[in-house]
Amino acid sequence: MCPGGRQSRQLNAALAAVIASCMTSAASAAEWSTRANVAPSVTYTDNVCLTSSNKKSDWVGTLTPSGAVSAKGRKASLNVSGSVQLNSLTNSALKSKGCNGLYDDREQYSPEIRAALNTVLIDNWMNLEVLGKADQNEVTSRVSGGGDDLNRTGNTNTYYRYSITPKINRRFKDWVNLSASYTWDEQFNSNSAVRDSNRHKVNMKLSNATPSKWTRSIQGRYTRVQYGENFNGLSRKDTELANARLNLAYRFSRRWAVNGYIGEEWNEYQTTLNGDKDGSAWDLGVQWTPTQRTSISVGSGDRFFGSTPRVNIQHTHRRHRFSANYRKEVTFERDLRTDDLGGFEDNIDNPSVLSNGPILDERLAMGWVYTGRRSTLSVNGNYSEQTRSEDGEQSVFKNINVNFSPQIPSAFSLSFLAGWNEDEPRGRIDELPQFDDSSKSESWNFGISLARQFNNRIGLSLNWMHTLRDGNNEFNDYSENRVTATLGIAL
Repeated sequence: MCPGGRQSRQLNAALAAVIASCMTSAASAAEWSTRANVAPSVTYTDNVCLTSSNKKSDWVGTLTPSGAVSAKGRKASLNVSGSVQLNSLTNSALKSKGCNGLYDDREQYSPEIRAALNTVLIDNWMNLEVLGKADQNEVTSRVSGGGDDLNRTGNTNTYYRYSITPKINRRFKDWVNLSASYTWDEQFNSNSAVRDSNRHKVNMKLSNATPSKWTRSIQGRYTRVQYGENFNGLSRKDTELANARLNLAYRFSRRWAVNGYIGEEWNEYQTTLNGDKDGSAWDLGVQWTPTQRTSISVGSGDRFFGSTPRVNIQHTHRRHRFSANYRKEVTFERDLRTDDLGGFEDNIDNPSVLSNGPILDERLAMGWVYTGRRSTLSVNGNYSEQTRSEDGEQSVFKNINVNFSPQIPSAFSLSFLAGWNEDEPRGRIDELPQFDDSSKSESWNFGISLARQFNNRIGLSLNWMHTLRDGNNEFNDYSENRVTATLGIAL
């Protein structure tokens, strides 16, 4: 059950009425476009149970309807797109083959839906942004089967998330610019191991309105996260994070600039650790832009959890693009697992420790894309060290993904992929090292995809995927080959 009870339902009803009114007023003058597709497919697997000791083959049929609706008017725009995959793999079929899994939480469908509404409430004053998302992620990376659309082990969670954000942006002559926003977002999960939650978030900022070498602003933020009841019907204390900052930046030239802030933090959350939860904070950094294609920003500071070094490198060439980012920040499992609404451009869900409080995420992310005349190559990697604030439990997540798409002289398209990921538990802060690594997991994926588009309405694809997982125990250690044939039909 989602926390908030009657107040949450009343707030949802009021906000829904505002959104419906905005959509109705904009619909008559909007330009609409739609598309619809359906994709039947059949998959052969040589290890339907995902085990090392009970390998059995099976055929699975899927049907994936998909579509999109977009509308754009003078004061509003709407975009909705997505798909829902339905599969024929039943719980009884898995049980008859002797498969082991948590079938009470297993589902035979996989949604992937995105929605965005932007509208003007008051001209030159207030806008409204509404975002929605439905997708799946794994309950825990320490158990097999979580990243599989077929959800064969019950380690898959279907989540539904939406956010509603009224925004104020107003310039007062040449003196000051005011920006303020309030966000309400909720997340619902199908798997009982992942608790439902909601969040209130308020941002306010006053900055100089006219461009100059000096950039000055005063900023305040407040966030409150509430979680639902756990397995025993108990609720945790709400998490509250608040801060105020004075931001300053000075640009010496087109190439060089310095930036930083000083501020104060006030935080309240449930924890068994000794240490500061709040206090003063500061940061100082420099930005170097040698060319229009290259930008390098480095800096460091201090917050209640310790030092905060940061590095951001962006470089774009005619044929390749490179990026690298290192940072330490406080976040939440609900954001890491679902790609915080409006926060990330990609759709890759990040693995996370299960937590109902803040998580300190120290992350290095790198990416490189090369686009040649006859091929495209991309390499992406992440290193994330996460510390749970409630008890100091630590885990390290690593992944590397490589995609290669050569251009072949025919009507076909061809692509190759390879991936590696690892989940490494490291015990808790101030405790002896964790010698038992039975929950450590490591996996490799290799795939080839061949596709042919016959005309504007019909296409065919053939995909082979090999997965090798080392779960350090017989229940999570397996290998699998899957071959999938898909017919795409535009309606």
